Amino acid sequence: MKISHGREEGGQSVRRTETVTGEMWGDPILHEVGDVGAGDIVVNSVFFAPRSRSHWHRHDGAHVLFITQGKGYVGNTEGTASVTAGDVVFCSPGEEHWHGAAPDSFMQNTTVTVGKTTISMTKPDNRRRRRNSQSHRPYARS
Repeated sequence: MKISHGREEGGQSVRRTETVTGEMWGDPILHEVGDVGAGDIVVNSVFFAPRSRSHWHRHDGAHVLFITQGKGYVGNTEGTASVTAGDVVFCSPGEEHWHGAAPDSFMQNTTVTVGKTTISMTKPDNRRRRRNSQSHRPYARS
């Protein structure tokens, strides 16, 4: 058993620039805990400034986003969906996806990632995001 009390003393938020458009900050909550078959478990608190989003990426294991504040979008190869505080997004192992803040809002989320992350340098397409966010909600609440 391992208990994490949040950010380590003296730790600082990390600004990530090479794998996002815009501005994203991350705080590690729990890193590299145990082997669960697909690799270690990593938990982060992530803040996206308005209009900021990740590049396309995938994870060897499952990836879960708990949207804690603000609003944003998540997308996969089938389309894009809007998300707001309280939503939970599950990405299957190997599923290519991206996520980020809406144009008029920041988005903060807690992520749980199992295994290695592979990041593409390809940025999500704005036109596709706008078109699909109005018509296709693969992660919509039921």
